[in-house]
Amino acid sequence: MHKILAAIDAQEPASEALFRACSLAQRTDARVCVLLVFPDEAHEDLELRIRGLLEPIIEGERLKGTYIEYFIVKGDFKREVIRFIMEHNIDFIVLAQTGKKLRTAIDIQRITGCKTEFVRYKMKPF
Repeated sequence: MHKILAAIDAQEPASEALFRACSLAQRTDARVCVLLVFPDEAHEDLELRIRGLLEPIIEGERLKGTYIEYFIVKGDFKREVIRFIMEHNIDFIVLAQTGKKLRTAIDIQRITGCKTEFVRYKMKPF
């Protein structure tokens, strides 16, 4: 594995995908890309709240030695994740098991051929 994507949907945010991606990266010497996807109509207060919770976790993982690149986009979650995988040569994607993500993950895997892993909620969402 070279690049692991932790894809986080701001509409159903969960930190488990990030923690799992970092854990895998530490064991396999891979790089982690964090993609935070906001809907087009996201309000600034939602963005500030989610970023305020996510960014300290990213900094903590960086202090542990994990190489992390952090990206924020607006748009449709599935479309943005597929675009990101193709543009950044992602080998593996980690998604939190929430809502409608199973169908989304199947579509992403079918279109990109990228290996996908789901993680369950162990903690409360952001």
